[in-house]
Amino acid sequence: MNIVATDLRPPANIKPIVAAASWLPDRYEATIKGDYLLLPVGRLAGTPLQPVTVEIDGVTKLVVDQSLAFGSIPVAGYLPLYDLTAYQGKKLRVLFHSYEGYKPSEPSARILMQRDIPGRETSNKKPAFHIHNRLGLINDPNGLFYLNGVYHIFHQYQYNMTGCSWAHYTSTDLMHWEERPIGLFHDEYGSMHSGSAAVDMMNTSGWQKGDIPPVIAAYTASRGMGGKDKIQMQGIAYSVDGGKTFTKYDGNPVLGQQQLLAKGSDHARDPKIFWFSPTKGRDPLAKDGYWVMILFEDDGMTIYTSKNLKQWERHGSISRFYECPELFPLAVDGNPNDVRWIMYGASGHYHIGAFDGKHFKPETKKKLPMYHDGRLYAAQTFNNTEKGFGGQPRRIQVGWQDGRRGQLSTPVELTLRTTPLGLRVCTLPVNEIENLYTRSVKLDGLKLSPGDANPLATLKKGLYDINLVADLAKAKEFTLNIRGTKLVAKVTDKGIAVGNMVIPETKVLSLRIVVDNKSMDIFLGENGIFYSARLYKPSSEALSMDVSGGEATFTELQVHELKSIWNK
Repeated sequence: MNIVATDLRPPANIKPIVAAASWLPDRYEATIKGDYLLLPVGRLAGTPLQPVTVEIDGVTKLVVDQSLAFGSIPVAGYLPLYDLTAYQGKKLRVLFHSYEGYKPSEPSARILMQRDIPGRETSNKKPAFHIHNRLGLINDPNGLFYLNGVYHIFHQYQYNMTGCSWAHYTSTDLMHWEERPIGLFHDEYGSMHSGSAAVDMMNTSGWQKGDIPPVIAAYTASRGMGGKDKIQMQGIAYSVDGGKTFTKYDGNPVLGQQQLLAKGSDHARDPKIFWFSPTKGRDPLAKDGYWVMILFEDDGMTIYTSKNLKQWERHGSISRFYECPELFPLAVDGNPNDVRWIMYGASGHYHIGAFDGKHFKPETKKKLPMYHDGRLYAAQTFNNTEKGFGGQPRRIQVGWQDGRRGQLSTPVELTLRTTPLGLRVCTLPVNEIENLYTRSVKLDGLKLSPGDANPLATLKKGLYDINLVADLAKAKEFTLNIRGTKLVAKVTDKGIAVGNMVIPETKVLSLRIVVDNKSMDIFLGENGIFYSARLYKPSSEALSMDVSGGEATFTELQVHELKSIWNK
């Protein structure tokens, strides 16, 4: 566009602009009768970004920049802005600006209060039982915790240019997920980057009100979008209503004041916090415990400790890890008297070792891969889970899959077992996946010869949990065709090979596969020694299998059709 000064009139068909667009105070007022406040947002291109303030009975609850759709701006979708369940019957005011200003008879923004958050598209091109973005962009899972029968997942979420926030989902069974209002919004310290959450069972923070212990979120506030102006600091927020809403600590940052003063640091992020006891490990009720934070700094993980979550002391560090740290105990083969600690970063490569509460000592000479031939990043495990294998807290993991427009991965459970490869972290889908079963086909004992008819011909729904154990001693190759994608297991002198995964010294194929519309989780070997979280593009919804070189005998062959959780 060119702007020039001239004394000529415009052509007859051009209407001159004689007044500048106004930017006037506007508001939405109502008595609260719904559970969720939903904000209409416009397309990112062409929608003005402006501060939106939420007041309840005159008290400011939230101020955040958003791409508000008002006036003639088309509504691209509705953003769940705030949880109103505790404020029924109170007065709500949402303050913003528009071009026309406040007109009681003609509200300029179609703000909603509802008992449900809008559903999402259901089709064979969208994830059927994975958390995925309804609006905006998705990445790292954050703040995974369990409290009073409810699992909470937050994840990196972006819908405007000012930075990331934490989207929020809850579930009672790790399978059926419900979207909740945004948990943490970007603020004056910057974008809400990755972090974790834990339940302060001992109320060390002093924030508890009533019978519900406070939930603590530890996060990275990242100021600046890159270059020398980028500053990363660690903050905490607390929830006194079980994770519905969070208040940021007014003493933030709890770590990173030096970065704030010196500027130019973007190598301190992704705090993982948990309660640790020298005598009882990860027991959140151990009175001799204290808080541990694992933080990515420079080229590795640094360990900090605290008694109250507000003042932190630095201890040891482990080099050659990158981003999104994790550290947790697992019982070897379920033996409660033989416990090791696992440390990994965003790629999933891990060390097995010992942890004394302040220092981690690796026992493995080099890091081991947790994922094989798949695409998964920044996986995090839940805090405060109930006891599971070997008396340790259940180690349930969820990762980020398929890029910024993708999904969060299938929840899996991690165990530490003795395998033909040595001591390894093994992975299988959580048992709660059975809550998605609709129809099951069980063919245990089946014998399949070359040229036989497809025994899975009746399965055509497209969403599956496949479990098989096959003796391939007489065969050369087994092929499972999953919606047009072939998975081939070859019998070799070294063992059974599937892609670049090889189960050594065996001719028995143990295979578990969870199939959604965009992803395929492959668990290979007994207890899931190898785990591959793959992406694929289905060309059909059917399954088939065949064998070459000789007969295959299936001691187990079970296929369960799954249902979608996004049915609204």
